[in-house]
Amino acid sequence: MNPMLIVGIVVAVLVIGAVVVLGMGASNTSEESVPSQRPTATASPTESSVKTFNLEGKNFRFTPNEIKVKKGDRVKVVLKITDMQHDFVVDELNVRTKVGKTGETVEVEFTADEPGEFEFYCSVGNHRAQGMVGTLIVE
Repeated sequence: MNPMLIVGIVVAVLVIGAVVVLGMGASNTSEESVPSQRPTATASPTESSVKTFNLEGKNFRFTPNEIKVKKGDRVKVVLKITDMQHDFVVDELNVRTKVGKTGETVEVEFTADEPGEFEFYCSVGNHRAQGMVGTLIVE
């Protein structure tokens, strides 16, 4: 095997390892304290057939970071992006917005047809690892 290829592979592995280690360290150095109770999104009272939840994405956080709905509810998530680029993803329910930029609002509508607790997160870069996650509760 070509010695230069081996050196290149070793360097790539070291760089990837450093990025992972530094990313883990950054997620543990947050100066902001975690509240004992998570803010919960409440549905907009103006729409009866679709429950609308307004979230804000900034500083590697969703505000609020908890959404509660009933099984069978039609749900609309409106994400206002105030910094960087963000999106909203719930893997188990196959829910995903497009990636939006600072100042944009992105949204997705879906039916909460499966009961349980599901993690929603931002899939951009390492935002999820930095703590940009929340919980969707379907009762």
